[in-house]
Parts: sequence; structure tokens; C-alpha cells
Amino acid sequence: MFTHFDGKFFQTIRVLFSKPGFLTRAYLDGKRIQYLPPVQLYVFTSALFFFIFYSFIVNVPDAENLDNNVNLKKQTDSSKIFLNLSGTDSLLITRFQTPEQYIRYQDSLPAANRDSYLNRLITSSEIKLNQRFSQNSGEATRDLINALLKNFPKLLFLSLPIMASILFLLFFKKKQFSFVTHLLFLLHLYVFTLISLLFSFGFEQLNTLTGWSIFFLIDAAIGLWIFVYGYKAMKNLYQLSRKRALFNYTIFLLSGLIVGTVLFIGDVLYALITV
Repeated sequence: MFTHFDGKFFQTIRVLFSKPGFLTRAYLDGKRIQYLPPVQLYVFTSALFFFIFYSFIVNVPDAENLDNNVNLKKQTDSSKIFLNLSGTDSLLITRFQTPEQYIRYQDSLPAANRDSYLNRLITSSEIKLNQRFSQNSGEATRDLINALLKNFPKLLFLSLPIMASILFLLFFKKKQFSFVTHLLFLLHLYVFTLISLLFSFGFEQLNTLTGWSIFFLIDAAIGLWIFVYGYKAMKNLYQLSRKRALFNYTIFLLSGLIVGTVLFIGDVLYALITV
């Protein structure tokens, strides 16, 4: 059974890389037996990517090294170290040692002068983080980085329906392409991008180890090909002219940049609240 999966996987990847947009079209046309289903392909590829990413590419230093590198305690008085995301007066944040003290203070105020629920949540998290940074900046930084990183697979998956909705709006006049079509296209595009990034990371490491510029050039070429591939895949699948494909692809990339930024900010806020 593993051999069957293995054969289908490499056959699918071969077609995916050699013929941009063809695999999605073939799947929609019912030619599915010889290829791995898009969802299964995405799940396997993303699991492989993030396993390698977390195991060999991302290296979060231990708390002691982070504390030495950041060196917050030596650079400034700990009472002046504070994170301020809510816009609350910094003096108000640093006067409380625990979130409970801040909540009790808020409850003592007239209803009209109290912070909103969201502002309370963020400020309470700021107080907790500032306290942790004052006690052990390295450990707090490590935990914050880990909290950010562990949500990357979820953010990538969450971006799928959002970007599919953007494609649906871009091609709303092409009634033959349903929301599912856009989703399948993105699954294949994401798989291609993840595998390409693995190769890119590999050549980047080779460049670092050897200092040979050829590996840097290959890494740069892979990065460029990722963008070119997306353009060609969109042009082929949606049967667009070059100008129309370039225009739509540019809108798609800009939208992806905005969506990615919003998701990342959300991830940062979530990490600050939950760490």
C-alpha cells in the first residue's frame, strides 16, 4: 500500500512541477486515478514541510542564550521594560504587578471610564508578559517565539478558503469555475510552493556551509520560479491572455500579502494573549 502511495505521490509531483495548472485541470476533468487527491497531497506535503522546518531549519535558542543576547536587564531598568499594544498609558501598565490587580482597579472605576473587554484582555496580557520579561527575558522570548511558530500550519490552512474567496471574486465572470475549483488550484499551488521552499532552504544551507555562489544563484532562481510558476498555472487553468493573467496574478499576490500580514498580526496578538 505504501508503494502504491509512493508511486502516486511522485507521479503527481512530476506532473505538478512540469505542467503548471495541468494537474488541477486533469482532476476537474475526471482524470484522477493516476494522481494523488489534492487534499491528501496537501496534508502529506505540509506535514513533511513543517516537520523538516521545525526540526532542521528553525532553531530557537535556549532561554539562557536569548537572555544573554537580548540583555534587557543590563540595558535598562526592568521597571521600564513594557510591551504596549493596547495604547494604555505605560505608567498604568507598569503600576500593576498582576492582571488581577488591573482588573480589580478597572472594576472600581465608574462604568463609563472602564476599558472595553478587548482592551482589558490585551492590557492584562501585557502586564503578564511584562512581569515575565522582568523576571526572565530569555524564557519569555523563547515561549513567545514558540507560540508564534506553532501556529504557522494553522495559518497556512486558514488562508486557503480566504484566498479561494479572492480567486472567486477575481473570476466571478467565469461561471464554469466554482469555489471548489479555486480551492483545488490553491492546494496544488501551495504544495508546489512548499516543496520548492524545501529545495530553497537546502541550497541556502549549502551556500552557508560552502560559500559557493552557485548555490545562492540556484536558491534565487527557485524563489523567482515560484512566482513565475503561479502566473503560468493561473494562465493555463483559467485560460487567460498574458496581460489578463499578469493583472489577475498581481492582484492575487497583493491580496495574499495583505491576508498574510493580517493573519500574522492575529498570530502575534494570539501568542501575546495566550503565552
